[in-house]
Amino acid sequence: MKISKKYLFSAIFYSISSLVASITFAQPSAQSTYLYRIDWFQAKDADCPAAASAIAANFTKATGFSVLSSGCERPFSWKQDVVIQYRAETPASLVSTYYEFAQEQGTYLNKETCEADLLNEKTLFEQKTGLPAVSAFCFPESSNNSENLFPFIARIDGFGTTTKRPFVFDAHIYATPESPRELLEQSIIDSLRQMPWIETPRIRVDYTGAIPRAVIKYYATKERGLTLDSIASFEKIDDCRQGQARFNTLLNEYGVVGAKSFCTQEQFSETAVLYYFGLTAGAYSQEKVPGSFLSRAQCEEALPNIIAQYTAATGSNLVKGFCSYEKLELLSNNAFIAKVLIAN
Repeated sequence: MKISKKYLFSAIFYSISSLVASITFAQPSAQSTYLYRIDWFQAKDADCPAAASAIAANFTKATGFSVLSSGCERPFSWKQDVVIQYRAETPASLVSTYYEFAQEQGTYLNKETCEADLLNEKTLFEQKTGLPAVSAFCFPESSNNSENLFPFIARIDGFGTTTKRPFVFDAHIYATPESPRELLEQSIIDSLRQMPWIETPRIRVDYTGAIPRAVIKYYATKERGLTLDSIASFEKIDDCRQGQARFNTLLNEYGVVGAKSFCTQEQFSETAVLYYFGLTAGAYSQEKVPGSFLSRAQCEEALPNIIAQYTAATGSNLVKGFCSYEKLELLSNNAFIAKVLIAN
């Protein structure tokens, strides 16, 4: 088919005109207004505006976004926040040492010790994330007098994309550990040394509150499955200590990296509880077997049959059983029960 020169010229002219129009009349992407809020900012009212302005300058330098305004707000008499308003197509990507539940992550005894270590925390943040710190300051975990021995927190914020981020793990211990705090901290440190994926952890074990707790702050490419939990109960603390080695072996068999256990005395009874810490790398489930036994000896005698039944029913080649001294229901007396661990 023969195409006329007039038609060919018209087609070329239309294509060029459309391209020019698309370039000339392209609209910029729509921008929205966003807020970067820093809770619990520690500064005197007279000094806060200047501090907010300095943070805003750091924010613009780190993100390239235009700041509309910066200032300080006091939503409550005991709480002051820095608020930065900016324009962008999408919100700036915050990377921060500040955990969502701040009351669980106190690290320092007081503001002075926190501020003395703030430069180290800031340097560590920048080294691990590769991002400049936009703001860095210390603040208490609450406005009230905390029961916690380490109430102060160092907050360091940066913006951007990073392969490593700060994470916080915290867990409560619903009993009073027999070991001194320093020994339990060292046990957790020894466990974490077997986990190269968790970088530069800082550990605090705090017995001073109504419920003891452990807090671990670390850097990693993703949040890791750390566990601090009870696994079995015993009549007496000596019974717990005698069974410790067996449970350490059991936990290692189920892929708990760096498994470390310790015995505790329940706060409101003479019952002892075995807690363990580690990284749960393997997949397993724990099941409580229906029924109870009058003695630990009866329970131990029944375990081989129980394990055989669960092995046949689940098809798992790794089923282990153990006995625990627990309440069947909330208001019932303690009794010996059988539990099984099943590898998924």
